[in-house]
Amino acid sequence: MLESQRPLFDMPREVCCLNAAAWSPLPISSQEAGRVGVARKGQPWKLDPQLHAQQIARARNAAARLIGAAPDDVALVPSVSYGVATAARLFGIPASA
Repeated sequence: MLESQRPLFDMPREVCCLNAAAWSPLPISSQEAGRVGVARKGQPWKLDPQLHAQQIARARNAAARLIGAAPDDVALVPSVSYGVATAARLFGIPASA
């Protein structure tokens, strides 16, 4: 049986959150990662110019491991609509369809 995961969340003992399908609470580690990311965006001039490329490479490697593919087989696009439009064009579907 899975042991309690409550210590991983910022949730009082008297609270029971059952609406996990729509608004699940974020783990404390995710909240902290979000704060770090927002703080980083607050001073973008301090970012390593290679950070974006490193993050893309890390995401492609992780996705490839997850599906048993090579990183070069994974494409990242800026939005779902762009990805769907790109896939449609590969299949010869016109943009106006």
